[in-house]
Amino acid sequence: MTARDLAERVCGARGVSFTVIRSKRRNRAVAWVRHEIWFILRERFEMSLPDIGRVTGGHDQTSVLHGWRRVELVCLERPWYRDELLAFANVISFAQACKEAA
Repeated sequence: MTARDLAERVCGARGVSFTVIRSKRRNRAVAWVRHEIWFILRERFEMSLPDIGRVTGGHDQTSVLHGWRRVELVCLERPWYRDELLAFANVISFAQACKEAA
């Protein structure tokens, strides 16, 4: 599974278009889903900040770091949220692997 595949599936699950995530829109709902994607890509795929920015529409590494930190703060306050995001990524990866095996 590629980083883009995961990002598109997170978007689908959250009801936001991947095209919108790749845009520069900054409304709260779009920004939060974008930040979740950045967090998952950093934590699960261990991607560099510039690579994450490129996958999600050319955002600079400072923006990616800021978004990752925002999600990290929520995770520190609510440890279950980190588990939920990373489990979500695992389910998506598993579903993709099953689809490819079929």
